[in-house]
Amino acid sequence: MLFDCPANQAIEVAERVRTTIEKHVFILRSGQQLKITLSIGVSSYPDTTLDLSNLKEQADAALYNAKLKGRNKVVLANFYEERPKLLTRNA
Repeated sequence: MLFDCPANQAIEVAERVRTTIEKHVFILRSGQQLKITLSIGVSSYPDTTLDLSNLKEQADAALYNAKLKGRNKVVLANFYEERPKLLTRNA
């Protein structure tokens, strides 16, 4: 969470974090090397919502959309964004 940070700056920070993690090689105790990626959803008051209590839910929806768009992305929530409904099958 970033305080007093407009959406455009939050996206820049999130993108720096994402690329840093993408480039880093993690070494496990076993010696195995592991590369990972990161998706980040960004929500910002008042840029994407006027309801402070909606920030977390909106960022979660943006994260979900980042994963749907191929992962390893930073996605800014739009003003009217809601989390997509997941379809389930009855067993």
